[in-house]
Amino acid sequence: LNLKLELTSSALIRFGASRAISRPELGLLRNYVQIEAVLDGSEPQFTARAGNPFLKPMESNQFDASFEWYFAPGGSVTATVFYKDLQNFFINGVVEREFTNGGVTRSVDVSTVVNGDEGSIQGYELSYQQFYDFLPGPFSGFGLLTNYTHITQDGAVAKNYDTQVPTPGMGAIAFENVPLEGLSEHNAKLVAMYERGPWSVRLAYNWRSQYLLTTRDVITRLPVYQADTGQLDATAYFSLTPTLKLGIEGVNLANEVTVLKQQFDNDRTLLPRANFINDRRYALILRATF
Repeated sequence: LNLKLELTSSALIRFGASRAISRPELGLLRNYVQIEAVLDGSEPQFTARAGNPFLKPMESNQFDASFEWYFAPGGSVTATVFYKDLQNFFINGVVEREFTNGGVTRSVDVSTVVNGDEGSIQGYELSYQQFYDFLPGPFSGFGLLTNYTHITQDGAVAKNYDTQVPTPGMGAIAFENVPLEGLSEHNAKLVAMYERGPWSVRLAYNWRSQYLLTTRDVITRLPVYQADTGQLDATAYFSLTPTLKLGIEGVNLANEVTVLKQQFDNDRTLLPRANFINDRRYALILRATF
């Protein structure tokens, strides 16, 4: 359902309501079990990884409302609020299963993906965009785009499970305050633009606050977070003809280092885990439109 109310010729309000599903990746649905033995004293300990063909699709009831003001032909200010009611979101968990080999039956802690409980995500977004075409001469091609998004979540705690004290069908809860994967509380973008004649230039900086990469790392079995990170990219295109453009693109111009941290307790104490250097990357592009 989408509704639009025009307040004036340049201002309007939108409201939307929808129901969406997101199916699991095919790799998560593979029906396989890979068992490994770890020698710990005289008795081996068994762990395993497995797919989960019984995963349900993640579902979401979604609502959003926005106010949009188009104050100039090349300019706008918008404010949006949104709410998502989630069910069956995906989390990394541990299931205790029994396997028999050579007449011997053993309990094995199987790492797999399971469906989580209900929860919600809500937040707001503020955005501003304008080309300063009132400036004289070549300066009229300059423009600016910026937006900020704030996200919070309630009830959708993707618990991390361990098997120190097994419970029927699932390990004991090791960490209870683990957030949903991939969600940053703060997200911001700043883009400087130039559009005039044959030139089209963008300089963009994207930043996001710390977020959870996984509830359960395959090595340490601990939640792993990515620290605050930002990336500076740039593109410049020149139109050789109405259908042919020559351009150059630069990615990660500030040579940002990705920092990972792992959680050790329910107070969300984070200690360093790994650093990654992504390097700067450049590309020369010839683009044709037919």
